Amino acid sequence: RANVSQEFRKPDAIGETTKMVKYKPFNDKGVSVQDGLRFYDDQRATMPRILDYGGVCGAVSKFGASCCQAFGVAAMPVGQPGHCAMIWRAPGGRWRLENDCGGWNQSRMHDKIQRTWRHLGPIAEYAGIIPVAERAMASSNYSCSEGKRLAAKLLPDAAVELLIEAALLCPDNLCVWSDLLSVIRPADAGSLLPRVEAVEALAENGPWQGGRELSLSRPVRASADMERAAHVVDGTD
Repeated sequence: RANVSQEFRKPDAIGETTKMVKYKPFNDKGVSVQDGLRFYDDQRATMPRILDYGGVCGAVSKFGASCCQAFGVAAMPVGQPGHCAMIWRAPGGRWRLENDCGGWNQSRMHDKIQRTWRHLGPIAEYAGIIPVAERAMASSNYSCSEGKRLAAKLLPDAAVELLIEAALLCPDNLCVWSDLLSVIRPADAGSLLPRVEAVEALAENGPWQGGRELSLSRPVRASADMERAAHVVDGTD
């Protein structure tokens, strides 16, 4: 905490501590930051040392995340193409990107950092899954949504209907979308499309604007002719 300037010691400003670190690709002796600890004269990259020497995106974002965590605020570095950014939880449960160069849609979880709903596969690699999961679990309907999702595993004949109901109850529950994808058939899509679109309308706000990434976890209508679409061969199960 001693490394945080007084101006940033506020719940709505702590994540902006990334601004405290000087962006320097080379130290005063001309050593590149790509040379690891040589940049810091072979010393550990502690918070005071990062403030003293500076650094590039990794040092900037990790310093900011450490400052947040020192004050009990959830934060973590996230990867973007050729860049390291940071997400942190601002007051009111609002997650913010800091030191950002790519936005939420290009922000992915770093390796070895806990991922919510990791079993969902590639979609769990997006950093946006953190606020989505928190929003789902904060919903008063989350428990009921999960109950219907689990019931669908025991009642396969009613699984699609139960999962649609679960999604309507809690559109941010991506586990429901994943399970629905695994049981829905092309022939079901026509009759369920209006209800799926209704769920997407509910889920369109948040870090994935317009459901851009959320749509990866819902059925997609592949053809205007549903009878022919049921016989499409694309090499998948």
